[in-house]
Amino acid sequence: MLGDLFPQFGKYEDRFGTEAPNAKEAEKARRMLHPRCFRQYFLLKVPSELFPQKEFEKFLSFVQAQDEEEISQSFRKTFRSIVNEDFKRWHFLHLIDSRFDEIGPQTARGLCRGMARNSELWPTDAFELFIAVRRTREVFSKVADDGARTEFLRVIVNESASDLYILSLVGHMEESFKADPSALAEGEQFKAIDSRSVGAEAKTNAKLLSDVQEVKGYIKERLREHYLVPDAPSVFEQFHFLSLGVNRIDPVWFLLAWRRLGADAESDQQAYLRSLFTKRPDDLNQFLRMMFRVDFMDDYAALRPLIDYKELSELIAFHAGVLDPEKVRQFRRRYDAERGSVPSSQPSEPGSAGGPS
Repeated sequence: MLGDLFPQFGKYEDRFGTEAPNAKEAEKARRMLHPRCFRQYFLLKVPSELFPQKEFEKFLSFVQAQDEEEISQSFRKTFRSIVNEDFKRWHFLHLIDSRFDEIGPQTARGLCRGMARNSELWPTDAFELFIAVRRTREVFSKVADDGARTEFLRVIVNESASDLYILSLVGHMEESFKADPSALAEGEQFKAIDSRSVGAEAKTNAKLLSDVQEVKGYIKERLREHYLVPDAPSVFEQFHFLSLGVNRIDPVWFLLAWRRLGADAESDQQAYLRSLFTKRPDDLNQFLRMMFRVDFMDDYAALRPLIDYKELSELIAFHAGVLDPEKVRQFRRRYDAERGSVPSSQPSEPGSAGGPS
């Protein structure tokens, strides 16, 4: 009986005919062997960290009878009801992901829009973000009409609650569509395919990539409207709460991803950061801490593309009195060593150098 209930145990005991179970199918069938189903066999209620299957079936049945806008609103209502329960929130999206292949294209598009509209809580390593990005990419890929495909992605960009999510989505799409199908065919995820199908897949990926790159211009305009304005928000505040501990990398990840939109985006990103550091020394302080996060981690070189270090040196001198003195010293040592000069003098008070040019 134990061998039947727990195939891994049966296999360990060399039970004849025992096969390793498929985890996805085991969870869908709510088999006892799956770790997210085991506890439910010994409780009178659903574990508090899980989204109830009965409620999910009701939600899924309900949204499949709605239009895209209504589906997006239904997703928001359910998602917001559990927004402060991290694991339950993830489990809700996990259940959507596990049943995604069963739903129609309209329902799939509506759910993708709902995910985008509620993405502001997801850091770059969130499981919810991974699910939303992967499923949105699949929906985008399956739209046959070129115009409708581009319009779908524009809607996602326009409705997204998070610029970080948009850049994650577009970055993932670009990388996946740039991949060489002939190389991927030899990997673990792909079975052998003939040269004709490789050629067809390459053409399809090239078209999808072209559509994504077309929408990138729209994204650049959105970022300009958000960040190249007089009262622009601080990315260090926007994404500060998303990561745990002192090594908060999401603001830097966002800035680097912004640059990857193209040469004009690089100029926009640098202009934004220059303006931000001139007005907000606290953000400059956070940047320096990210540059030298811990004794064994040095991101001095990795962050160089984000701002000209000569300008950064002037901004540090201007705000020196309110910056972390140890981080300032660390920057000065590296910067002066690179220039082959003696250590730079620092003004005794903020602003005594006359401010950055």
